[in-house]
Amino acid sequence: MALIAVFSLLPLLECPAATTTNQPPQTFEPAIRSIFNKLIDDVRIDLGNTSGPEEMVIALDLFSDEDTGEIHLVSQRIQSVMLDEATRRFFDFRVARLTLEESRHADYLISGSIHLGATETGDVIIYRVSAEVIDAWNMNTIGAAQKWVSDPDLDYSPMALYHDNPFFDPAYIHRKEVTGEVGDIGLTSYRIYSMETLALIRDATAAYERKNYQTAHGLFAKAAARTDGQTLLILTGLYLTNLRRGRITEADETFARIIDIGVKNYGMITVRFLFQKNSVDFWDSQGTTARYGAWLGRIGEYFNQREDCLRIVGHSSNSGPEPWNKQLSVLRAEKIRSLLRVSLPRVKARSVAVGKGSSENVVGIGTDYERDALDRRVELIPVPCKQMRKGK
Repeated sequence: MALIAVFSLLPLLECPAATTTNQPPQTFEPAIRSIFNKLIDDVRIDLGNTSGPEEMVIALDLFSDEDTGEIHLVSQRIQSVMLDEATRRFFDFRVARLTLEESRHADYLISGSIHLGATETGDVIIYRVSAEVIDAWNMNTIGAAQKWVSDPDLDYSPMALYHDNPFFDPAYIHRKEVTGEVGDIGLTSYRIYSMETLALIRDATAAYERKNYQTAHGLFAKAAARTDGQTLLILTGLYLTNLRRGRITEADETFARIIDIGVKNYGMITVRFLFQKNSVDFWDSQGTTARYGAWLGRIGEYFNQREDCLRIVGHSSNSGPEPWNKQLSVLRAEKIRSLLRVSLPRVKARSVAVGKGSSENVVGIGTDYERDALDRRVELIPVPCKQMRKGK
């Protein structure tokens, strides 16, 4: 029997039940150990007296951010704590990181997600750590656990693939628009990917982290060739590894495919144009903005072949007064509109720039650091020109 254990880490301040809990926040490591122990107990209860001669294998997946889908370095720490706890206590299970090889032997899979939260002053990070164990074949929940966590030492820097990623996943934004909340996004990934495809992605991500771009490219190519492989994340892996290997033509072709998938599946171009706090200057993390010109060039080429118009939508974080946030978000949209003139000369006649302020924040914690840079973004949404001229 294969099982999936799904974790979510939700911010204490965003959960009304947090104010009534009698559980004091724990530091990160004891909380993860406690949840892991509870999950193993639930598995034992579900299995009952079932046993066999073969060793039971549990694969540990990396945890993703619930708001953005990105994977941060703290995910590796979660894996390390669980692996250590398994070595100390659970000798009847073999626990290993999810890889393609382990996916072929795994009886269980532990996966999860992280939602970053903060106090009003932004100086204390608080989470609610939740877990549930799910039967992978019928998706029934067989157990759950929950702990409050406060730990200032979590490394929330994105892994290299996600740091370099020029795209964001609109699925997270769309879920928030539909449900009014985030969370449980980890479950979604297992409706998208088979375990083998997911393992290929994780192996490729690890190779990219080691700067082994040739190996990473081969793994992303294998994932892309699978029936569930034509996704934004996998194609982004192909784009970045082609770029890193100097295969510019192949990178440009993949970039165009990603734009097309974003438009067809989500009705928007998913390129991330991110800005500094209270500014129309681009947020530059290790030379990211040096590639913005090339991205705008590809976008212009794409729309030169279409009859659509563009609704260019600016956003801001929620750290300042909302009237200023609204004005700033319009200015950011206008900047992208102006820069598009090089590759799309008629952009002024074919576009409109609007601002949403902080009304559509993705992260929403208002710290104005790298971890909530996606709130300071600009989106490009294709619309029929008649609709744009009517102001819809």
